[in-house]
Amino acid sequence: MPGRGRPYRLYRAQDGESPYAALCGDVLKGLEEALGKERVVGLLLERHRTLLAPLARGGLPLRERLLRLAAFLKEQGYEAEVVEEGGHLYLCQRRCPKLALSRDHEVLCESELLAYQELLGLPLVREERIAGGGSCCRYRVE
Repeated sequence: MPGRGRPYRLYRAQDGESPYAALCGDVLKGLEEALGKERVVGLLLERHRTLLAPLARGGLPLRERLLRLAAFLKEQGYEAEVVEEGGHLYLCQRRCPKLALSRDHEVLCESELLAYQELLGLPLVREERIAGGGSCCRYRVE
C-alpha cells in the first residue's frame, strides 16, 4: 500500500500474444483447414524429428535419455525436469514457450507427445497439460 518507506510498485504477469504468435496461429488454422488435423500433426512431427535427431543416440539408459531430452528442452525455453514418483519416471515441463498457440492448437502438443515417444522408444501418458489448465505438462513413461 502507498505510504511511508520504499516506493510502492505493482506488477502484473501476463502472457500476451505477440504479433508473431498471432501470425503462427493464423497459419496453423489455415493448414488445419486445408490439410486436416492429422496431416498438420505429421508436419509438426517431422520438425520435431529434425530438432531431436542429435539426441537419438542408442544404447543409453532410459533415465539418461530423459535427462538429455529435459536439458535440450531447457535450451528451447521450456522449464523441464525428470522426476521419479511411485516407481514411475516423469518428464515435467513447467513452462511452455508456445503456450499462447497451444491453447488453440492442440496439434502442437500432440506432435510433441509423438516425438518424445519416438525418441524414447516407449509410450508416454500425458497426465496434465498447461494449455488445458494444468500446472505443467506432465508425461509418465510407461
